[in-house]
Amino acid sequence: MTAARPVRLIVVGGGAAGLCAALAAREAGAEVLLVAKSPLGMANCTAYAGGGFTAPIEGLSPTEHMRLTREVGRGLSEPRMHEAVSGGAVRALARLREWGVRYDSRRGGLSVSAYGLGGKLGGTGLTLPLRERALAAGVDSLTGVVVTAILRADDGQGRAVGVELYDPEVNEVRREAADGVIVATGGGGASFARSDNPARITGDGYRLLWAAGLELFDMEFVQWYPLGYAEVGFPVWMIGLPIVDHVPLENSEGDRFYERLLQEWGLRGGAQANLFARDRSAVAIGREWHAGREVLLRYDLADQAQLSEIDPLAAGRFKSLGGVRPVRVAPLVHYFCGGVVAAADGMTAVRGLYACGEVVGGFDGANRMGGNALTAVTVLSQLTGDRAALELAQDEGRVTPADAETAVACGSAESLVRRWTANAGISEAPGTAVPAASELRTQIQAALSRGLGIVRTGPGIEASLAELASLRSLISRLAPLTPQERLAAVECLASLAVGSAVGLAALERRESRGAHFREDYPAESEQFRRHVILAPGGVAAEALAEFQAHVRMADVGDVTPHTDFKSI
Repeated sequence: MTAARPVRLIVVGGGAAGLCAALAAREAGAEVLLVAKSPLGMANCTAYAGGGFTAPIEGLSPTEHMRLTREVGRGLSEPRMHEAVSGGAVRALARLREWGVRYDSRRGGLSVSAYGLGGKLGGTGLTLPLRERALAAGVDSLTGVVVTAILRADDGQGRAVGVELYDPEVNEVRREAADGVIVATGGGGASFARSDNPARITGDGYRLLWAAGLELFDMEFVQWYPLGYAEVGFPVWMIGLPIVDHVPLENSEGDRFYERLLQEWGLRGGAQANLFARDRSAVAIGREWHAGREVLLRYDLADQAQLSEIDPLAAGRFKSLGGVRPVRVAPLVHYFCGGVVAAADGMTAVRGLYACGEVVGGFDGANRMGGNALTAVTVLSQLTGDRAALELAQDEGRVTPADAETAVACGSAESLVRRWTANAGISEAPGTAVPAASELRTQIQAALSRGLGIVRTGPGIEASLAELASLRSLISRLAPLTPQERLAAVECLASLAVGSAVGLAALERRESRGAHFREDYPAESEQFRRHVILAPGGVAAEALAEFQAHVRMADVGDVTPHTDFKSI
């Protein structure tokens, strides 16, 4: 009797989530293909992270870690998620050591930054060792392509049987078969105009999983990092909140409002605020700008002898500018707390389809505690790789290329790519007005930032949703002629889905909680101590399908994948 071939898995995403899931599945005996838009381990949020973990180690108990996570998440952290993370952190971190990741421990956490590339790439101390280990273990990789659809078998059950791939370099769409798919694409920060996320983090996973029939929840909780440069000549990049312990922060009227707020909140300074009050800090700074007052870091009043240590980037800029001066700062999009409905071990409501990392909601609730992102990614992605390899190995039969060819491509971009190619032939015709994909992406970012920024109102949210619907109508008129423009075009699809999901959820949540602040509902309401669920109106077979959702509320602890797999 011939032995069944090994399970074949496709993992989508080249950050820590994708790498951890791929390594775990490979060690469990699966054949793994890791697919990413960018080079593995680089140009993702993990690589750009500071490299710090908050974790139940070195004297911080799992119980205390869970309590802090719940408090910072304003009561919306899912117990199934934070129990899995807090309870599994020690084992998962030991596994990182086995995979060659070095880190320095402290009470309640650790850091990999000393072993990365330095500067703003502290997270490479995690991603680069994982990349080397994955490749050495036999994980195959394919980069520079975009996964544009999940393939679901047309067999009544609709199990995942592979992915649709788009290669912007050669302008071709093709299908890749697999016994299962793990989506680990990260968040959608680059869909906004002001973000510290790399440019490729446009929310592809949200669109893919939504089009495949899965629910999203708590998408309104987009975490803004409180401080980012907002000065001409400075990059759009975050500045760690602990800087306020060394450089005075004040508004354009000279009011040091933030010092008063820290005292009111019972926090000893910026370092504590970075862990426990990112949401309140970002809202406070955002409201100053919303009221017409600029917010500045007064570098000119700081200890000049220490400036190169306090903020090396700013110190270097001041040398080229010929002197130290105040610098305008404002919040920027940092992280998505919400996401797809999945189990702690990555299982979703579609058989053979798994998800892990930032694309999954539930762990953070309404706001993320500083340092928890890398911990959650490490634990839950390892569980996902283990689960997928084990579960698929127990399935009868294996997926073939023929299965992939006859499958339904949920949210397929194939017909859209053909339309773009045809448009290119008439783009120079007199009287035609074909928008550039990069320009359309900028317009989408502006629409999100106007009504779905850090200070929201009902009319502003509705205006953004209307603008996104209008911009969606331009997608079919694109004629991208270069690989860069073709990549921007497919990323516009993801950003439109992200904006629609955030807007619908924000409109439903008529309160202010965590990372979600509405000027027209500024107080937290017990009525909304619940999740906002977005359920697809139907499976989208085409990329241009309108984002339609059934919106409902669900209690904490009552958001799990359906036990009956969704069919198509």
